[in-house]
Amino acid sequence: MMRSSGARRWLRLDRRCCADWSTLPAVGVGRRSPAAVVEYLRRFDNGGLVDAIMTPPEIEGRVFYNEAMSGFNFVRNRLPIAAVAEQALRYGAFARARGGRAECADA
Repeated sequence: MMRSSGARRWLRLDRRCCADWSTLPAVGVGRRSPAAVVEYLRRFDNGGLVDAIMTPPEIEGRVFYNEAMSGFNFVRNRLPIAAVAEQALRYGAFARARGGRAECADA
């Protein structure tokens, strides 16, 4: 998980995917700025959809059921990765940014 700003919190990667995080190109781009990450990801957007969830800031990243146990405490969308990244960038401008996560959908 990238931790230095709200805009970067949205992207969570499985720690097993890379033994040395510093070798990932996105890590180097992310050190420049959140906007640079969005531009980097936009290059790979082929219009395919990813599963994306957005959470209210008060749940502090804890994805679970809502208080009434009648549904979940997040909203799920299927969007192109560029749209998810741009939304995360916008939310990152707030003091208590909404959380989020994007995962590649199975083909």
